[in-house]
Amino acid sequence: MRKVFLLIVLWSICLSIRAQEKVDFEIDFLKSKKGFYWEGGGVPVGPEITFSQSMLFSELPTAVQFYAVSKKGRINYLTPKIWVDDLEVHLQLEFLLKSAQWEIDKPYQHQNFSEKLEQATKNEKLELIGKNLDKLPAIYFLEAEKEKYPLEVVRDLFQKIPIETSNSIYAKKLEVYLTVKSITSPKSGDKIKNIELINSNNERQQLFKSDQKPKLLVLMNSESAYSLSTISLLSQFHELVKEEYEIVTVWSDKSFDRWQNYRADLKANIKWTNLLDIYGEAFNYFDEDLTPTFFVINPDGIIERKFRGFNKRIVSRLQALSEAVE
Repeated sequence: MRKVFLLIVLWSICLSIRAQEKVDFEIDFLKSKKGFYWEGGGVPVGPEITFSQSMLFSELPTAVQFYAVSKKGRINYLTPKIWVDDLEVHLQLEFLLKSAQWEIDKPYQHQNFSEKLEQATKNEKLELIGKNLDKLPAIYFLEAEKEKYPLEVVRDLFQKIPIETSNSIYAKKLEVYLTVKSITSPKSGDKIKNIELINSNNERQQLFKSDQKPKLLVLMNSESAYSLSTISLLSQFHELVKEEYEIVTVWSDKSFDRWQNYRADLKANIKWTNLLDIYGEAFNYFDEDLTPTFFVINPDGIIERKFRGFNKRIVSRLQALSEAVE
């Protein structure tokens, strides 16, 4: 009981709502013969295009990155993490065959250190992180690659984070990760905790609204084409069972803006509870990183079954659920 109480206290302390930082980007594409992507979605194709876009981030500084996607769906990063620390950003980008040359008007003070971390081996990176916990990129890469290292190593480094970087979103994600790892993730037959996540009003709300209905919980991510494809399937399922089932989608996107605006044409079809798991509470609690992952939960909050992916079997399972309530 004490562990559960500590978990609730920790989450209530560290997961306060953050004001969104609006950043206005102006990007000059000196050469761009092939399509590629970044935090804001697709990039226009063509030579000497100036592209303007505003995006919301949970905090500054933050990192953005440009990438291409192969025909097989493999992601090829064209730039390192480019750190942004200003509300108005001007970038120049020249897209080459497998990389991009770039220049930013106001380079972040630790940009070179961030690139050094990206190029380091696993052990070199851990050593650099340990010696530079006062620099935000060190916390960023520790959080991003935390599962590569033993839990106690991550916990030890987290406890050494100084006050100047301890309030960053990456430190908060680490705190959630380490807290959740101290409890057992629920399996089929277990009752789940009704945690709180962020809604479209940037407010925290409980995962489920009703204790009377069975639930379909789906873990999603905007970078997953399968997750985006699942929206259409869930929309059909919702029309069939909206009176009988409570549907909740939870997204692990790393920014509020990407969650709200990336493929907004598809997300406009979401008519059910839709939440952002920016700190990783739900994904770490359920010990899942594959998307989409479906949980069928009975009115008592007990997991009845779990299935993953987007294929014909998923369609059949959702169809069976809808037929069972007719």
